[in-house]
Amino acid sequence: MECIRSSYQILKELRDVKHNARSMDMQDYFATFFKEHDYTRYGREDLPSSFFVYSSNVDGLFAKSGIPPTEILEIHGNANVLQCADGVECKGRDAESHRYWTADLPETVNTREDLPRCPCCKKICRPSVLMFCDEEWIGLEGGGTSDFDLYDVWEEAVEGYLKEHDDASIVIVEVGCGDRVPVVKMESETVLGDITNVLTEDGTKNVESVSDRVSLVRINMKKSEFLDYHKEWSHGKSFIDKKSVICLEGPCGEVLDRLYSMMWFVCWMNECGGVGGTKSGMEGQA
Repeated sequence: MECIRSSYQILKELRDVKHNARSMDMQDYFATFFKEHDYTRYGREDLPSSFFVYSSNVDGLFAKSGIPPTEILEIHGNANVLQCADGVECKGRDAESHRYWTADLPETVNTREDLPRCPCCKKICRPSVLMFCDEEWIGLEGGGTSDFDLYDVWEEAVEGYLKEHDDASIVIVEVGCGDRVPVVKMESETVLGDITNVLTEDGTKNVESVSDRVSLVRINMKKSEFLDYHKEWSHGKSFIDKKSVICLEGPCGEVLDRLYSMMWFVCWMNECGGVGGTKSGMEGQA
């Protein structure tokens, strides 16, 4: 558990390394983009800009590490919150505005009466987590802890920013995603493919070294194969440069720690004039 928690903290620290002229410019761009798309649910300071977490984890540790909830999409829910077992069909009082809540679970359960209850209809509640063949999870109807629409608009904003700023780049960091249920791996490759298509204008524009503008760093205990999922999703209109995919093997915490140290070394060399300037980067995490 210590290694896993340190990985979350490293990602949080990577997120925080964005207090520069580029990040301020991005914040202005994203705030304008969200407003133009009539997405005004959040204040300017709460809007995501250069960082977003797309996760299938249900442990809530990204939020516990200090990453704001508006920068986290938990696609399978969060085990730390409860919901009515009837999901969005709950007919209790205030159910419409009270879809999920946090509550302390009892240490011992001897009877049904010891189980936590929905405050709206008084039926037994359940963790707000997507399970197999689950039709009651409130996240399916957009009523969960994460804002799926916010993530979609953010990704569009990323594509727009990269298209308008030739010196900007993005890194998708994929950490510990398995092959058995490759939902996150598929999303990583989809984002990589979508951005590549935007930069190359669906293959009609020759962009020198696309991998310098967008790349996917895939970290896992064993070598992860490239699924080429975007090719299927885009009906063959995928122009991903295979050089954009970097697979790193080893314990995720150790690999992340080394990447973090290397990043600081490069930043220090740039500040001291030891190496040539590098392109300012945007960081995403899947």
